[in-house]
Amino acid sequence: RQRQMCIRDSFRPRPEFVNELFKSEGNSNESFKDSFVFPSLKEEIATGTKDGELRINDQKVITDIHSFMELLLDAKTLEIHSDIRAGKSSLLKAIYRESLAMGYSPLLLTPDYSTGSITRTLSTIIEDQYGDTREAAEHFRRIPREKVLLLVDDFDSLKRKTKKSDVIK
Repeated sequence: RQRQMCIRDSFRPRPEFVNELFKSEGNSNESFKDSFVFPSLKEEIATGTKDGELRINDQKVITDIHSFMELLLDAKTLEIHSDIRAGKSSLLKAIYRESLAMGYSPLLLTPDYSTGSITRTLSTIIEDQYGDTREAAEHFRRIPREKVLLLVDDFDSLKRKTKKSDVIK
C-alpha cells in the first residue's frame, strides 16, 4: 500500500499545545474566547523621523479582532507596544486563535523557545507546536508562506545574535 499525504494550505497545531496555551490563562479554550475583551488599539502610520523622533502621519482606532486581522494580514510586520502587563500576551493568544479559525498555521515564539539561532528556534517551535516527527516538519515546510503567521511575544527578551531589524527580515 502506498501512503499518501494530502498537501493542504494550512496545518493545524497539536491539540495538546493549543489546550496548554489557553490553560496557562487559567481557562479553557472556550472560556478564554468568552472572557477575552479586545482592547482599543491605535494604528499609527509613520513615514519617517523628525529630529530623531518618529513622526506619526495618521492614526486609526481598531476595536475588534476582525479589523485587526485585516490590518495584520495586509502588513508584512506589525509591532504592538504598551505598558508592562497591559495584555499583549493575551492579545497574541487571541490573534493565534483567530488565525487558526481563518485557516492559517500560526507559530508562537516566546523567549522560552529562543536559542540565539533563528533556524534552530523555528525548528523547535514547529516540533513543539505541530509535532516532533519528520513528517510534521516536512508538512509544515510545504505550507505556502502567506498561510504561516509568526507571532512573537516579548521580542526584546529573545536571545539573538543580530540586530532587531535583521531578525525581523
